[in-house]
Amino acid sequence: MSLEIVKSTHVVFDLYAVNIISENMGGEMPHLCTWEENGLYRKFFGVVDGEEILQSNFKSHENPEFRTNTYVINDFSDVSQFEVSDSYSKVLALTDNITSRSKGKFKIALYSSNEEHSSYAETYCSLMANKLFECEIFTSLSEARKWVE
Repeated sequence: MSLEIVKSTHVVFDLYAVNIISENMGGEMPHLCTWEENGLYRKFFGVVDGEEILQSNFKSHENPEFRTNTYVINDFSDVSQFEVSDSYSKVLALTDNITSRSKGKFKIALYSSNEEHSSYAETYCSLMANKLFECEIFTSLSEARKWVE
């Protein structure tokens, strides 16, 4: 899916539309998902770009557990290269805001020990300010876990 498609179809996004779109998106993503009692722990590896995060979000939303989960911890500590532009951060924030209309309150913890990844995290969190989905940045996994619980 290109950035242009997301921009032109953003008004129809809801959990149903996200599921349909994700069915048409294939490929392996460099991350592992662990469904926990109240949330999702998602660990990314290697080179990560905005498209991979967006596809991972779509796949997560397909899982029935997502409906009752209260958080996601996105662990970027093992990412070697982070290729998410500010414009793609806006796409991710837009789709999360649209999803929040169906989902309600939800916490998104962004964890990385690498300061090079902070630009994406700061841009994304600023776009999520005062929204139903709360977002915080952490340099410690234990602090991220405390915040989501």
